[in-house]
Amino acid sequence: MQIQAINNFTLQHQEKRPQFKKAYPVVHWVGEAKGSYYPVVSSELTEKLQRILVGFLNGSRRLKQNGAGKKAVEYIASEDKDYSKTDIARSYYDKMGGFDKFKKKFLPLAYLITGGDAYLFNQKFGKPLGKAKANAMERDGRRESAELQIARSNYNIGGWTMVNDPTKRKYDDNGNEYALHTMFEIVRGKKSGKIKGFNLVGIKFCPEKGPDNPFVRTGYLRAEDL
Repeated sequence: MQIQAINNFTLQHQEKRPQFKKAYPVVHWVGEAKGSYYPVVSSELTEKLQRILVGFLNGSRRLKQNGAGKKAVEYIASEDKDYSKTDIARSYYDKMGGFDKFKKKFLPLAYLITGGDAYLFNQKFGKPLGKAKANAMERDGRRESAELQIARSNYNIGGWTMVNDPTKRKYDDNGNEYALHTMFEIVRGKKSGKIKGFNLVGIKFCPEKGPDNPFVRTGYLRAEDL
């Protein structure tokens, strides 16, 4: 697997390395083999790609040392001190995210929580939610209980508070905030042409604002709109 540049969205290292902490937005880009890459703006595809990324970061030693998984793990570990010390990652999703055509803004659909924060979040919110789901009563094919509703609210509020904590975001030496951007290549069946999966071919932290923001570099947004 090679880290590659597609059109004007490059994955080359910036001159200034961000100083990372524990929680940051993730933006996924998808394209056909040898084609252009486009931003993912739906929760469904975002969650599918996020699961692949988090699967690499939380995978077995074999998975972490094989191809795309190795590249992802090495890159995140080199930039995220918390993950390098405690190689745990988990996702948080914002259903209200995506592209706002009226405000001309892109709000992240997914976030990555890493290291000790990922462990604490799972202990405080993830496990109680799983337990509440297991103990809930079922009605019309759905599990429901007061405890489950409380656990869901705690999970959503706790996650939202964590990923929006400015002290946990990523900044360079000049205080510019960064988000993680990925590039996934579509894998199609040779005979059917149907989508079989997605291969991670690029991963890079990029500034949230300014001319080096991927949305600005690809012409989707103007620097002054960020």
